[in-house]
Amino acid sequence: MRNSDDTFLQKALRLMQGSSDEAEAIARDNGKLDKLVNKSRKKMYNVKDKKPNILNFFNQLIVFQRLLKAYSRKEYPNLPWKSLLSIVGAILYFLNPLDLIPDFIPGIGLLDDITLLGWVYKSVASDVEKFEEWEYNNKPVLTE
Repeated sequence: MRNSDDTFLQKALRLMQGSSDEAEAIARDNGKLDKLVNKSRKKMYNVKDKKPNILNFFNQLIVFQRLLKAYSRKEYPNLPWKSLLSIVGAILYFLNPLDLIPDFIPGIGLLDDITLLGWVYKSVASDVEKFEEWEYNNKPVLTE
């Protein structure tokens, strides 16, 4: 990563961490977690750009949404607190239209959101893998 990229990510992380009190309040309230997931789904579906980097971003966001839903329903309680707060913080950042690069700027408005969410996704990758394994092993069996 170039030095300018480090600065960009550091600025985005500082903005995300600035909402840590809000992230903690949401993480402690299952109803607020559900509302956060629903808001992020709504915003995700309203994004018009469907380029490959956006699609990868959506895939990561969808995994986070499923994980938070399972956590809020107490179906999957095995998520470490630090990972939960990181995921909630990243989604709060995504929902903020006036973050480091305002979302309404065509072509680059989601660049900071994609960068930050990708970084968080990588930082909690082992927890995501455990969740996906749990999810796969707990799928209802379809009978014909």
